[in-house]
Amino acid sequence: MKHLTLAACIAAMLSACSGGEPEAPVFGTCDVYADEPVLNIVSVKDATTGAALDQVSLTDLRVGGVAAALESLTWLQSRVVVSGQTLACTLPCGFGDGPMHVTLTVSALGYEPAAITVDASYSVLRGNCPGVYSGGTTVSVTLRRL
Repeated sequence: MKHLTLAACIAAMLSACSGGEPEAPVFGTCDVYADEPVLNIVSVKDATTGAALDQVSLTDLRVGGVAAALESLTWLQSRVVVSGQTLACTLPCGFGDGPMHVTLTVSALGYEPAAITVDASYSVLRGNCPGVYSGGTTVSVTLRRL
């Protein structure tokens, strides 16, 4: 009798935890985070000489067609500083923490600005719980002198 009562109690507890919905978590949430920015500008070069530039400005940022809030894009960043409506990028630089369709303008003193469009995402998910995203999208840009 004790075994039957114990089994009935366990069954009642387990069914109460499920909430009756398959997507309801039973034991709590699982953290998934990124260990690097999703969009990484690895180089910007002079179109004529191939010389690498050290610093560029990123402007006109739009994510999914909507003007981006720069502060929210840079909480996970590498070598990027928000300056008004511009991201000052010391190369290589990166920003963003999740998949995004982004358009932006890359510029540097003495060069024509270049508009680029990138579908940025992570290529690797390690672990289940917690999960860690890595392998962000890399971009190289070429700028022409004025």
